[in-house]
Amino acid sequence: GAAAIAANQNETIEDEAARRINFTSYFSVSYDSLQERTKEEFIQYVKGALAQVATNVNYTLEKDIAVDSRDAHALEFELTQQGADFAVLMVLVYGDNGDVWAVSFNTVKEKWDEYKPMFYQTADSFRLK
Repeated sequence: GAAAIAANQNETIEDEAARRINFTSYFSVSYDSLQERTKEEFIQYVKGALAQVATNVNYTLEKDIAVDSRDAHALEFELTQQGADFAVLMVLVYGDNGDVWAVSFNTVKEKWDEYKPMFYQTADSFRLK
Protein backbone atom coordinates (compact mmCIF):
# COMPACT_ATOMS: atom_id res chain seq x y z
CA GLY A 1 0.00 0.00 0.00
CA ALA A 2 0.97 3.58 -0.48
CA ALA A 3 2.38 5.54 2.44
CA ALA A 4 1.42 8.83 0.78
CA ILE A 5 -0.41 10.01 -2.33
CA ALA A 6 -0.73 13.54 -3.72
CA ALA A 7 -2.88 14.33 -6.77
CA ASN A 8 -3.12 17.37 -9.00
CA GLN A 9 -6.83 18.15 -8.72
CA ASN A 10 -6.60 21.39 -10.72
CA GLU A 11 -5.12 20.11 -13.96
CA THR A 12 -6.89 19.94 -17.31
CA ILE A 13 -6.66 16.57 -19.03
CA GLU A 14 -7.32 16.47 -22.78
CA ASP A 15 -7.19 12.66 -23.12
CA GLU A 16 -10.87 11.67 -23.41
CA ALA A 17 -10.33 8.16 -22.00
CA ALA A 18 -8.46 9.55 -18.97
CA ARG A 19 -11.22 12.08 -18.34
CA ARG A 20 -13.84 9.30 -18.46
CA ILE A 21 -12.11 7.55 -15.55
CA ASN A 22 -11.56 10.86 -13.68
CA PHE A 23 -7.78 10.50 -13.81
CA THR A 24 -5.56 13.24 -12.42
CA SER A 25 -1.78 13.15 -12.33
CA TYR A 26 -0.38 12.06 -8.98
CA PHE A 27 2.64 10.82 -7.12
CA SER A 28 2.79 8.18 -4.46
CA VAL A 29 5.31 6.80 -2.02
CA SER A 30 5.21 3.19 -0.94
CA TYR A 31 7.46 0.93 1.11
CA ASP A 32 8.76 -2.56 0.45
CA SER A 33 11.72 -4.71 1.40
CA LEU A 34 14.39 -6.53 -0.59
CA GLN A 35 13.53 -9.69 1.40
CA GLU A 36 16.81 -11.43 0.61
CA ARG A 37 16.72 -10.27 -3.03
CA THR A 38 19.52 -8.35 -4.68
CA LYS A 39 18.71 -4.90 -6.03
CA GLU A 40 18.59 -6.32 -9.58
CA GLU A 41 16.27 -9.13 -8.46
CA PHE A 42 14.04 -6.54 -6.79
CA ILE A 43 13.85 -4.51 -10.00
CA GLN A 44 12.78 -7.67 -11.86
CA TYR A 45 10.22 -8.35 -9.11
CA VAL A 46 8.75 -4.85 -9.60
CA LYS A 47 8.63 -5.34 -13.36
CA GLY A 48 6.85 -8.66 -12.84
CA ALA A 49 4.29 -7.03 -10.57
CA LEU A 50 3.69 -4.30 -13.17
CA ALA A 51 3.20 -6.97 -15.85
CA GLN A 52 0.43 -8.46 -13.68
CA VAL A 53 -1.43 -5.13 -13.71
CA ALA A 54 -0.76 -4.03 -17.30
CA THR A 55 0.33 -6.34 -20.09
CA ASN A 56 1.54 -3.55 -22.36
CA VAL A 57 4.25 -1.85 -20.26
CA ASN A 58 6.85 -0.21 -22.51
CA TYR A 59 10.05 0.75 -20.65
CA THR A 60 11.49 3.87 -22.27
CA LEU A 61 14.38 4.54 -19.87
CA GLU A 62 16.04 2.73 -17.02
CA LYS A 63 19.05 3.94 -15.08
CA ASP A 64 20.80 3.89 -11.73
CA ILE A 65 20.74 7.24 -9.96
CA ALA A 66 21.39 8.62 -6.47
CA VAL A 67 18.71 10.14 -4.25
CA ASP A 68 19.86 11.77 -1.00
CA SER A 69 23.26 10.07 -1.51
CA ARG A 70 21.51 6.69 -1.58
CA ASP A 71 21.49 4.17 -4.38
CA ALA A 72 18.32 4.40 -6.45
CA HIS A 73 16.99 3.09 -9.74
CA ALA A 74 14.75 5.06 -12.10
CA LEU A 75 12.26 3.41 -14.44
CA GLU A 76 10.37 5.41 -17.03
CA PHE A 77 7.58 3.58 -18.80
CA GLU A 78 4.39 3.97 -20.75
CA LEU A 79 1.24 1.89 -20.66
CA THR A 80 -2.37 1.98 -21.77
CA GLN A 81 -5.20 1.19 -19.37
CA GLN A 82 -8.91 1.61 -20.00
CA GLY A 83 -8.07 3.26 -23.33
CA ALA A 84 -5.94 6.01 -21.78
CA ASP A 85 -2.23 6.42 -22.47
CA PHE A 86 -0.12 6.95 -19.35
CA ALA A 87 3.52 7.78 -18.64
CA VAL A 88 5.17 6.88 -15.35
CA LEU A 89 8.41 7.55 -13.52
CA MET A 90 9.13 5.12 -10.70
CA VAL A 91 12.21 5.66 -8.57
CA LEU A 92 13.27 2.86 -6.23
CA VAL A 93 15.28 4.32 -3.36
CA TYR A 94 17.27 1.83 -1.31
CA GLY A 95 17.31 2.50 2.41
CA ASP A 96 18.96 0.76 5.33
CA ASN A 97 18.53 -2.89 6.25
CA GLY A 98 16.95 -3.88 2.93
CA ASP A 99 14.31 -1.14 2.94
CA VAL A 100 13.09 0.03 -0.47
CA TRP A 101 10.94 3.10 -1.06
CA ALA A 102 9.12 3.42 -4.39
CA VAL A 103 8.39 6.99 -5.41
CA SER A 104 6.03 6.87 -8.37
CA PHE A 105 4.83 9.70 -10.61
CA ASN A 106 1.88 9.02 -12.90
CA THR A 107 0.42 11.22 -15.62
CA VAL A 108 -1.19 11.00 -19.03
CA LYS A 109 1.26 10.69 -21.89
CA GLU A 110 0.27 14.15 -23.21
CA LYS A 111 1.57 15.78 -19.99
CA TRP A 112 4.85 13.81 -19.75
CA ASP A 113 7.18 16.39 -21.30
CA GLU A 114 5.66 19.12 -19.15
CA TYR A 115 5.88 17.18 -15.87
CA LYS A 116 9.05 15.10 -16.32
CA PRO A 117 11.52 17.72 -14.98
CA MET A 118 9.32 18.33 -11.93
CA PHE A 119 8.99 14.57 -11.35
CA TYR A 120 12.77 14.12 -11.26
CA GLN A 121 13.22 17.23 -9.09
CA THR A 122 10.62 15.92 -6.62
CA ALA A 123 12.21 12.44 -6.58
CA ASP A 124 15.60 14.02 -5.92
CA SER A 125 14.15 15.84 -2.88
CA PHE A 126 13.05 12.55 -1.26
CA ARG A 127 14.73 12.04 2.12
CA LEU A 128 14.77 9.05 4.43
CA LYS A 129 14.85 9.75 8.15
